[in-house]
Amino acid sequence: MRSIKMIMPLSVFCLTSFGCLTDSQAFENVMESKPSVAIISENNSCMLSETIHFDLGPEVAIKLPPDTDIKSIRILSEGKEIKNKVIEKKTKLEAVDVEQKVNGELVITKKENEITECYYLRVTSKLPVKSGFTLEYMVSGISWQPSLTATIADDQALLIFNALVTNTSLDLNNTDILLVSSPYKNISETEKNRSFHYDKHNIDQRPDKYAPIPPAPLSKRDQVIYKAGHLSIVNDKNSTTLVNIDTASATTLRHIYLWQTDDEFVRDILFVKNPFPFTICNTVNTIIHNGSVIDMYQTDWTAPGGDMVLYEDTEKNIQCESSVEVVEDLEKKNRYHSRNVREPGDELYYNHSYEFSCFTASDSKKDLHVVFKKKYGRWSKSIYHFEQEPKESPSWWHIWETELTKRRPYILKFNIDSDVETFQEYKKYKRALEGC
Repeated sequence: MRSIKMIMPLSVFCLTSFGCLTDSQAFENVMESKPSVAIISENNSCMLSETIHFDLGPEVAIKLPPDTDIKSIRILSEGKEIKNKVIEKKTKLEAVDVEQKVNGELVITKKENEITECYYLRVTSKLPVKSGFTLEYMVSGISWQPSLTATIADDQALLIFNALVTNTSLDLNNTDILLVSSPYKNISETEKNRSFHYDKHNIDQRPDKYAPIPPAPLSKRDQVIYKAGHLSIVNDKNSTTLVNIDTASATTLRHIYLWQTDDEFVRDILFVKNPFPFTICNTVNTIIHNGSVIDMYQTDWTAPGGDMVLYEDTEKNIQCESSVEVVEDLEKKNRYHSRNVREPGDELYYNHSYEFSCFTASDSKKDLHVVFKKKYGRWSKSIYHFEQEPKESPSWWHIWETELTKRRPYILKFNIDSDVETFQEYKKYKRALEGC
């Protein structure tokens, strides 16, 4: 790539609300913008502000970075916004070689791209804006990502909440940094209606499973602001700055053992109570054990003291078995197909008898959640007959909770009347029962 070095005149264009941008002037002074406060968002936008300690008039300009959103520029003096401001864009032309193939032959063409170098901000009034005024503007080159690191040992977890800040706009020198975490966006009503804690614990690797569903969206009022302190972050497109927000002392690691009955193993959901005095936004946990990264897991938004899932594992000390027996009620079936002597429920002439058994080889107690995905008939709603009612039945699930011990296995039995003879997971039940 070859560049042509030349000084071009400033581009001339008008924006009604800002005044007309004019040709370049020989300014007496050009002052670099030096923000004192930076409010950085996750969506690659940053609000910068500073107090200017010199008079701003037609012969004095403030230099702003090329990624400035010119519609966001505001000058505030004694509580009032100065309207008679002028923004001038300085550009340069860069020659770019472009390779193209025509009839199999390589052709090299040259193009010129206009590149914005910076903006100059000044006012048109003969009476300058006195020192002590505030300058605010937004840039698109500063952003951040949350990062939570959990170092675990036995049943303890040390949590460190960091921010990864990228800056390709302008140098921030001893700037008060505030980090704003954006709430969830763009989630449909259908997803909200079926969202539930257990939905996101479906096994990601199985294409036949429903995809994990995010929690309901948050209001913009729920966004979190983290105070990072006074920092210097240089403009460097090749590096990221790691900023520590807070570090929590060792926190007790808790377990929920979860068996979705069409799985062949039990999941160990490990979580902690959020130990920080602020809400944790949705972020990726990096889990470290014995000096190695063992997992990375996406958190939900978690208020102080709320349950925050760190990661999932497979629990080898709990074994579960599944079986189902389907009996066809010929009397119901005959009545249903005769059409003349039907009784309510005759269309549900298949009875599915389920049995689930769970055992643990561990001497410690295990809080086990048994999760059964609801079964729906082809034309009619299935009818359940429970010996033991589920603790709750949200969304697509029936859920039982039990305290599993080595000496007391857990046996769960119930029946379903349905117009469907076979459901998808029956082959798995058969393999588990026959041991092959």
